[in-house]
Formats: sequence, C-alpha cells, structure tokens
Amino acid sequence: MSVEKAANGQWRVRWREAGRNRSKIIGKKADAVLFEQELKRAKRMGTLAQMQMGTDRFEDFVAEDYWPKHAALQSPKHQHNQESNIYAYLFPRFADHRLSEITRSEIEGFLGELQRKGVGGRAQQTIFQTLKTILNKAVDWDKLAANPANRVSKPKHVGKPIVPPTPLEVERVREQLLGMGRQGDAILVSVLAYGGLRPKETWALTWDDIRDRTILVGDTKRGLYRSVDMWKPLATDLAEWKLATGGKYHLVFPTRSGGAWSETDWRNWRSRVWFGCDYKGRRPDNPDYSADGGAGVPGRTPYALRHTHSSLMIREDK
Repeated sequence: MSVEKAANGQWRVRWREAGRNRSKIIGKKADAVLFEQELKRAKRMGTLAQMQMGTDRFEDFVAEDYWPKHAALQSPKHQHNQESNIYAYLFPRFADHRLSEITRSEIEGFLGELQRKGVGGRAQQTIFQTLKTILNKAVDWDKLAANPANRVSKPKHVGKPIVPPTPLEVERVREQLLGMGRQGDAILVSVLAYGGLRPKETWALTWDDIRDRTILVGDTKRGLYRSVDMWKPLATDLAEWKLATGGKYHLVFPTRSGGAWSETDWRNWRSRVWFGCDYKGRRPDNPDYSADGGAGVPGRTPYALRHTHSSLMIREDK
C-alpha cells in the first residue's frame, strides 16, 4: 500500500487486492493517510473485500464483468436490446456512479426522469429490468452487498387499445407495394392480414405448408403446429406468387440468398418497407414512398395486420 501525490494535486492511495492493482483518488493528504490505515486494518481483520464492496464504477463493471460474463452469452436479440438500454439510458445517468451510489432513491429519480421525457411504460420496464439484472449480477459476484432495485416498484405500462388496419387500408398498402414492383412484400402483407400469421411464422413458411384450403403454421411461442383456413383471395395471391418465383426456393418468402429470414431481416423490412426509414429512423429521399413514410398504415405496426385477420373472423362468425 502507498500514498502518493497525483498529477491533479490530489492524493492517490494504491493497494493490491484479489490479484489486481487498485487505487483511489482522495482530495486531502490527511484523508488519504486515514483511508490507507483503514485498508491496513481491514486487511488484518480479513474484511478488506467487504470494505471495498460497491466501489467499482458502474461503467467499468458493465464493460469488464457484466458484459463478457453474462450478456455476451445471451441471444443476439437479447444482446441488442440490452446494449440499446445501456448506452441510450443507463450510461448517461449512471456511468460514473460507484455501484454503492446507485441507491433506491437514485433509481426512483431515474425512473421519474424517464417518465418526464415521455419514455413509454413498456420501454421503462425493459430499461429498469436491464439495470436490475446488472445489479443482481454485481451482488452474485460480491461486487455489491444488496440490490437496491429489488425495493423499487416496477414501472407501470398501460397498453393502448389495438386498432387493426381495415381491409381497405390493407388493400391500399398492397396496391402501393405492387405499384413499386414489390410483389413479394404485397403477398407477405396478405399472409399477415388475411392468414393471421405472426411475422416470425412467415420466415420459415415453405410451399409444403401451403395446402389446398389451409396453411400449416408452426407456432413459434409454444413449439406446436396449427392449421389456418385459407380464404380464396389469399390462396390466389399465393398461387400467383409461386408462379412468379417459379418455385425456385423451398421457402415462400426467402432472402435474396434463398435462406430464411432472421430477426435483422425482419427489422430491416419493417423499417424500410413499412415505415419508410432506416434502422435509425431516418427517412430516405425516395419518391416511391408516401408522405407518411413507407407503404404501411400510419400509426400501425406490421404486427397489427394479424389483428385484421381476427376482426374479420369475428365478423364472419356474426
């Protein structure tokens, strides 16, 4: 252990712990000497680790411990979501905080800031969960005594009422896509709106799944299969699409290389075709797109097309 003067005129205390060199900058020499004495006493008593618990900077802990030991082992989608939350929200607020400085009061104040900035309830929940997971790992790895996020109420989310696109709006989307020479995209809209498939269920859809009057769909949520009745207009659209592609690929909606879509492919399609912007939300100067952005229905996501199918089924039952 040693006490030395730092370049900024303050005092640096150096020591070694768990095979690593540690240091702390303290303003006054008397305080630095006192801190060194406390370190020596803690080392003799075997409580040095407890004394230093929570002193890691939040940013350093995430970069050196949390990300390589935990986040990097998760799925690419999970990594992408966590990285977005960390860099967009957590680092700007907590990067220079010591882990022990992230208290219940600090977290509640942070959530209040998100609320005032207009961050949605669902987004607040995912940001809060990311922070909570990081602090849980800090506790698991003896970097923090307790997780203050466990005593903070989870942000509330009030879901907005679902307003599915009407059949007229769906047909306008299809007409615009066909006018742009995007027949495959128009057929994809038909399958979502008139077949009721989830977007992920279309990625691996094969021509073998397209029967005379039904579509065999793999349920991505439960790992099961279900049969969907196929209305005649949808059957006609798919037959025309198969003829146009010449049955070159086994998949109904292949990528340019002939493979199945990935999460990235879907996000790109959602951004560029439906919303008319790139993945950062910037709209291209493209005369093919309407003033509202892409070819999609303003204010609705492509997933909402699935609810169009549900509303049509309800009407049919009546």
